[in-house]
Amino acid sequence: MALQPTDRLDPQPTWPAVVNPFGSAADAFAAGNYPLAFSMAQQGSAIRAAAMVMCGAIAPGLAILEPFESSEMRLVRAYAHWCLDQISEARALIDTLKGTEASAEAEQLGSLLETPPEIAL
Repeated sequence: MALQPTDRLDPQPTWPAVVNPFGSAADAFAAGNYPLAFSMAQQGSAIRAAAMVMCGAIAPGLAILEPFESSEMRLVRAYAHWCLDQISEARALIDTLKGTEASAEAEQLGSLLETPPEIAL
């Protein structure tokens, strides 16, 4: 007896539920879950734009992120400029972060400025 093609699967697969342990887009972003932060954040928000950058949509995310001035968003902007090989802009932003809560991360990014980013396409 030949097998007949069918679109019915037995038993029916059950997909696991996606658990969202974060109370906000900012919490998801802080934990490094950038895709979830993007999906949770409001359109046009700083978190959504920063998540765009961290997910690889660097230029579009940076364009939205430009007016946001918190130290965390300036750090993401500096990272975006570095990814776009705009070293002077990245360095200028890093210089504004000295003495802020993001100064340690800014110092780490500053040490990378002379090294081109490795972006996987």
